Amino acid sequence: MKILLLWGFLLCMPALLGQGILSLSDEFTHRKSSFPTRYSTGVIIMLFSAGPVNAYGVLRDIPLSKLIWIWGVLLLSFATLCYLATVVQKIMAFRSSADPAPTPGKKTFIPRAAILLFLLAGLMILGQFLYVLLSGHVNLSYDITPETVNSFLQTGSLYRVNPLTGSPYTEGVPNRLRLMCLPTFYAMLCRVFGLPMETVVCRIIPAYILLCGYLAYLLLANVLFPGNDPRTLVHRALFFFFVALLVFATDSGLGVDGFDLLHGGYRETTIRLWILIPALIAFVLERRWVLCLLILATEAVTIWTVFGTGACLVITLGLILCRCFLETKGRKEAVQ
Repeated sequence: MKILLLWGFLLCMPALLGQGILSLSDEFTHRKSSFPTRYSTGVIIMLFSAGPVNAYGVLRDIPLSKLIWIWGVLLLSFATLCYLATVVQKIMAFRSSADPAPTPGKKTFIPRAAILLFLLAGLMILGQFLYVLLSGHVNLSYDITPETVNSFLQTGSLYRVNPLTGSPYTEGVPNRLRLMCLPTFYAMLCRVFGLPMETVVCRIIPAYILLCGYLAYLLLANVLFPGNDPRTLVHRALFFFFVALLVFATDSGLGVDGFDLLHGGYRETTIRLWILIPALIAFVLERRWVLCLLILATEAVTIWTVFGTGACLVITLGLILCRCFLETKGRKEAVQ
């Protein structure tokens, strides 16, 4: 029952957050965000929400039990606002429905090749999901996140003891490292739902990150291949199929994409590669700059980098420079 409650929280909370954040903005900007866009946004917001709570707990030495209450109030308050925003958007959409209804267009024809590719990708994803969830085979090399989570649960505080020795720290912990929120996020989930660290960090979270990662790559596929014509649908399905296939093809060792997803889904680098980066590329291409800033902030509080900025910032700047170069080149060719 506890496991089902945790799955319900992980699946429903991002959907509510993403729906609320993008519902009103889509109404005013006349966009129509897809489900992968909204859900990926909700996942990123949920991860980022643990950042300020963790920072407050580290700087003020707040017990874990009190941090859970703070995080719960913060998350539930924001979720309530998102729900109200969704209701307001539905009311606005209902009022605008008084306008003459547009003439129905042609039904989308889905080619058999696209159906087959999506089906094969779905079977591979299902196999990966069951393997990660049921086997619990995680690689703990060069990573002490599980031990850190256990130390939080045993002491009821953050960074009181060395997770490897169980003894109090003698030289302290770098402040930049203490601001990384994933161990606190995992510890709060364990304490709230009454589950052991092994179940949450080694099984449920990796399986959940796998699903969210594929949803982020589906979002990227929709942006790279927009439209619903048969040729585009085949391209989109082929892209998604190769993403799922490459997970098996790169399951070779630590640091390789497929291996990290199947054997280290709780790691911050896996979250960056499988959720933050594909969503970031899609948001830059769609010019959703506020969501891009949200991803940069999420990377800063989840992934260890000396100065707080990492790959997402470099990718963002690179894509913006490429876009500016192509637009400038296009204007010059138009003048000539």
